[in-house]
Amino acid sequence: MTIAKDNNFNALPDNFIEIGIGFQFGFDYYSLYNRQWRPFLNTSLGLNNNSNIGYSIFTGVGGGVFKQDNLALGIKFGKGFFGQDYNIYNFEINYNLWF
Repeated sequence: MTIAKDNNFNALPDNFIEIGIGFQFGFDYYSLYNRQWRPFLNTSLGLNNNSNIGYSIFTGVGGGVFKQDNLALGIKFGKGFFGQDYNIYNFEINYNLWF
């Protein structure tokens, strides 16, 4: 069996640097057991030497539906992370059941 190998492959340059800062609020309602429905928010701002400024925002609501469970619905938008200069749109549904 032969594996094709690309010697010119470069996911990120050797001198790639990325730094950032973020803030989140109410993120327990995204994935932990809670009976109350509450909003959550996660924001990030980053800077790298390939695509310059990057940012993201993830917001939604989460809470209990039946007994011992959690359902979270969220929308995510981001741009310019990991050296890429394209937009990321994401809709998330996260359901956990504890028994």
